[in-house]
Amino acid sequence: MVVLGVVFLAALVVRVERTNRPPVISTPTRQYRSALIARAYYFRNLDSVPEWQKRVVASNRAKEGLLEAPIMEHLALLGYRITGGEHLWIPRSLSSLFWVIGGVFLYLTAKRVSSPDAALVATVFYLFVPYGVITSRTFQRDPMMIMFLLIGVFALVRYADHRSLRWLITAGVASALSIFVKPISFFPLFGAAVALTVTRKGFRRAVLDPHLLLFTVIALAPAAVYTLYGLFVGGFLTEQAGRSFFPETVLKPFFWHGWIVQIRKTVGHLALCLGLLGIFAFRQAFARALALGLWIGYVVFGLVFNYGIHTHAYYQLMLIPIIALSLAPLAELVLGWLHQQPRLRWVTRGVLVLGVGLVLEPVLWRRADPRLDRVVELREEIGDVVGHSTKTLILDRNNGSILKYHGMMCGDWWPTPAHFRLYAFQGLPEIDAATRLDAMIKELEPEYFIVADMGEYKKQSDLKDVLTTRYPVFRETDDYVIFDLKTRIDL
Repeated sequence: MVVLGVVFLAALVVRVERTNRPPVISTPTRQYRSALIARAYYFRNLDSVPEWQKRVVASNRAKEGLLEAPIMEHLALLGYRITGGEHLWIPRSLSSLFWVIGGVFLYLTAKRVSSPDAALVATVFYLFVPYGVITSRTFQRDPMMIMFLLIGVFALVRYADHRSLRWLITAGVASALSIFVKPISFFPLFGAAVALTVTRKGFRRAVLDPHLLLFTVIALAPAAVYTLYGLFVGGFLTEQAGRSFFPETVLKPFFWHGWIVQIRKTVGHLALCLGLLGIFAFRQAFARALALGLWIGYVVFGLVFNYGIHTHAYYQLMLIPIIALSLAPLAELVLGWLHQQPRLRWVTRGVLVLGVGLVLEPVLWRRADPRLDRVVELREEIGDVVGHSTKTLILDRNNGSILKYHGMMCGDWWPTPAHFRLYAFQGLPEIDAATRLDAMIKELEPEYFIVADMGEYKKQSDLKDVLTTRYPVFRETDDYVIFDLKTRIDL
C-alpha cells in the first residue's frame, strides 16, 4: 500500500506541476477553444469587466460554436467564481485529478483480473506514459471521459462477478457520463459489455439479453438526446459530423500509416505489441473477453472516426488504459517468476519506485521556458496594435485561438495545410488565395489581416502576393505583419 500511495502521489505531483504556465504546447487549439468559451461564461455577468471586453468574448463564443456539451467549461467557470479570477490552472488541475482518479479504478480492475503487483505495473504505465502525463493536464474533456470510462469498466467487472442489478445500473450510469462527456467512449464500453455478455450467454442469447439492453439504454440516453438535438434542432453538430467519417479513407495506405504514427506518438509500438499479446495471456475467460471487447471497440471507433484517428494523437488517449489493462497478465507472468526468487522478490517494487523518481527528477528541476512567455507577449502586443478588433482575418497556428485569447480580440482563421487537407477529404474544390480572400472580405468585412505565423506566410506565396499588392501594411515586425484591409491600394 505504501508503494501504491507513493505512485499516486507522484502522479499528482507530475501533473499539477507547471499547470499555471500558458497551455501552448499540447493540443493548444482545443485548450484555448475551451478557454475562450469559459471566459465568455465568466465575463457575461461580471460587472467589473468593460463592455468592449464583453463584446469581444461574446464574438469569440459565437464563432467557437458547440461540439460536445461544455461540461469542463462550466467547471472552469465555477472555479473562476470561487477564486475570483480567470485561472487556467483550475480546469487543467481538474483534468489531472480526473486522470489520476481513473487510475484508481484501473488498479482495482487490473487487480481483479490479475494480481495486485501486476495491477500496480499496469497502473504505473497508465499514470506515467509520457503522452498521458502531458495530455492529462490540459484544458480538455478527455481526462474526464477516461475517468468515467474506467469507472464503467470496473462496474462491468463487478457486475460480471455478482450479476447484481445495482452494479449493472452503476456501470450504465458511469458509461452514460463518459459518453455524454465525449461520445467516442461508447465504442470500448459497449465492446466490453457485449464481450462479457457473449462469454457468459453465447452470441444468440446475448443479442436479446435484457441486462445488456438495459445497460445500452442507460449508457446512451443522455448523449443520444444531446446529439439528436444538436443535429436536427440546434444544428450545431451538423458540420462536425461531416468532418469525422470518410468511408473511402479506410482503403488508403496513408490512413493506416497515419494511424500507426499517432499510436507511436501516444504509447509507442512496443507497448502496442505487448498490449495485443496480453489479450491472450489472461487466465480467466471473462478477463480475456473484457480486454478483447475494449480493443475491438477501439478499432471500430478508429474506423468510424477515421479522419481524426490518423491525424490527431489525442484520439488515441483511450488506448492508454486499454493497453495498461492488457499489460497486467504479462506483468503477472514475469512477477510470478520473480517471486519464486527470494533475492529478487522486492526488485520489481524497487524498480517501480526508482522509475517514479526518474520521472519526477527532471520535472521538479525543470526551468521555465521563456519561449512560452514570448508567444503570449507577442499575441498581447498584436491585440493592442489592432485595438482589440473583432473583425480580423488571422494566419496563425492553432486557428488563431492563442491570439484571440491573449490578444483579447476576435477574428476568422485563414486556412493552413491542415485545413487544406481537410478540404480535400471533403471533396471541396481548390480556391486560389485572391478568390478566397475576396469572398471572406465580402462576407466578414474584416478590418485587418494578421499574419502571426511567418513561416506559413512565406510558404503561401500566392497569399503574400495578393496582400502586398492590394493592401497597405499597418504594422510590421520580425515576428508578425498586419495589413489594413479597410484601404485597397490597387484600385
